[in-house]
Amino acid sequence: MKKRVINVVGVLALLIFLLALIIFFKPREIKIINLAENITMKIKEGSLTNTGATVIITDLSGDENVDLINRKFKIDYKKNDKWYRLESKIKNEVTVMTTDNVMENGDNTYTQEINWERYYGKLGKGHYRIVKEVKTNLYIAAEFDI
Repeated sequence: MKKRVINVVGVLALLIFLLALIIFFKPREIKIINLAENITMKIKEGSLTNTGATVIITDLSGDENVDLINRKFKIDYKKNDKWYRLESKIKNEVTVMTTDNVMENGDNTYTQEINWERYYGKLGKGHYRIVKEVKTNLYIAAEFDI
């Protein structure tokens, strides 16, 4: 009888543990991001690989308070018409950073090389977007397919 109770308790503990893992590691859907008006970001033609890309950021907003050349970015992926954030593979790494920025074509256009391999590894086939915050809760994004 004791052995049967121990087995039942063990199975229940295992099920609770598995349920907790599923809840904890379930990707969190990103509902909506507030996209900036008159600021665009696109992938530079010929630069996209599964480890990085060069983006071109163009600002026609006239807002002096936006931070276009910050080095922070995130990668989201789309699954079943919903966006999810990729998690960094580096523990305790909150900020994902790019390399240095280069201005080109005047004062309102910037290029930025982004290498995400260190943080996310090589991206598999799928639909993704690079997301950069340019002002508190104001973002730009560039979608791409690998």
